[in-house]
Amino acid sequence: MDHLLTIPEELFLLTVNEKTGRKAFLKSKKFDLLLSASILMDLALHNNIDTDLDHVIPDRPEPTGHPLLDAALELIQNNQEQQKITWWLLKLSEKAGPFREMLVSGLVGKGLLKMEKEHVFLGFATTKYPILIRDQEVTEVKSRIKSLIFSQELPDFRDMVIISIAWYGGLLNLFLGEDEIRANQFGLDNWRRWTSSGRQYLNRCTNLHVLLFFP
Repeated sequence: MDHLLTIPEELFLLTVNEKTGRKAFLKSKKFDLLLSASILMDLALHNNIDTDLDHVIPDRPEPTGHPLLDAALELIQNNQEQQKITWWLLKLSEKAGPFREMLVSGLVGKGLLKMEKEHVFLGFATTKYPILIRDQEVTEVKSRIKSLIFSQELPDFRDMVIISIAWYGGLLNLFLGEDEIRANQFGLDNWRRWTSSGRQYLNRCTNLHVLLFFP
């Protein structure tokens, strides 16, 4: 099934405050690593790469049609040696500047953001920055993820990926209150135990967790 939004785009929208349009830690090492992880997992779901417990393995070379994903895919395809997942998390995070621009451009193209110039003294304008223009999309993404977390039903693997990265990246606290998390701890624990493939992915997420909190 083709999705309107990529996994990196959905994770980005989870960081947006739908009332103010402000983005949490967009320009930070933490977001860079989350962006790298979401790119790798989206490429895996497109069957462009495969992974074992340690390494990224190039697979189908055909482009996905998404500029951000295809830029990362080209780097992976052109690399001569097989590298570990953590190596690629860090390598892709080095490209975070242009990757963030591609991410924002993609959302502008889909009509979710617009670019405005910030005015400073004497009427001069600084560089453009993104402004949210469709808060309903952000609300829908957050509501969908929240309902999946607290549901007793099995989410599809793509949603499991998004929830896992959000969990280890500390994004859940951006739209879930502490009371909600405590009251629904059983639901939060449940999805982590689903399916062997999910457990394997969570092992990979552990690498992300280590990079995020013990750099």
